[in-house]
Amino acid sequence: MDRVSYITEKINLIKKRIGATKLVAVTKYATIEDAKTIYYCDHYDLGEARVSQLQERSQEFYASSMDKIRWHFIGNLQTNKINRLLKIPNLYAIHSIDSKKLLEGIYDRIDLFEGYQLRFYVQIKTSEEHEKSGVENYDQLSQIVNYILAHPHAKLKFQGLMTMGAIRTENFKVDAVTSFKKLAKIRNKLLKDYDLNQDFELSMGMSNDYQLAIDSGSHLVRIGQALFPEKE
Repeated sequence: MDRVSYITEKINLIKKRIGATKLVAVTKYATIEDAKTIYYCDHYDLGEARVSQLQERSQEFYASSMDKIRWHFIGNLQTNKINRLLKIPNLYAIHSIDSKKLLEGIYDRIDLFEGYQLRFYVQIKTSEEHEKSGVENYDQLSQIVNYILAHPHAKLKFQGLMTMGAIRTENFKVDAVTSFKKLAKIRNKLLKDYDLNQDFELSMGMSNDYQLAIDSGSHLVRIGQALFPEKE
């Protein structure tokens, strides 16, 4: 089976499996041709983890008049790269707001964003893995939410919360579900404590654990590896 047929079959299969759950096709390890194949399957939500690669790919898509694309930034974001990220055409969402300082930087520079509205998710650390970043407790999250509610902006929408399940563990399924259910509880507490819309989402689940995430209440999954053939 050629690559185009493989990717087309995989994305259609996964979308059928996940039903109403939203899919971000993560293309950070894919070629630009593979990323375009996703687009030609009439799937327009693509995720990238590095600002430099997202810049390059957005320019390539823009030059090809692929203007239905919705770019999701899913990687660690440094404050010195906010300007570059906000200027990217068709930027749709940022999934990795891991501190109040980073969010303040985005609010301060949102005039650089030329789109209609930029959605963002606050990243929560729900496992003990040291390499993962994110807000570590409810008090920190409350400070962020209070800041958001005190600074309403037409170009910014607090879309939800994001997390990643534990990877380096001997009890992969158990620990992944623990992370996902922890985030779901935090969402429920936020909805109770603050005046947030019921469409407030959970972005959780990747190629190896997306079904566990959906079963735990995820509204959006970020899948990459499962969509593409293994590298030769």
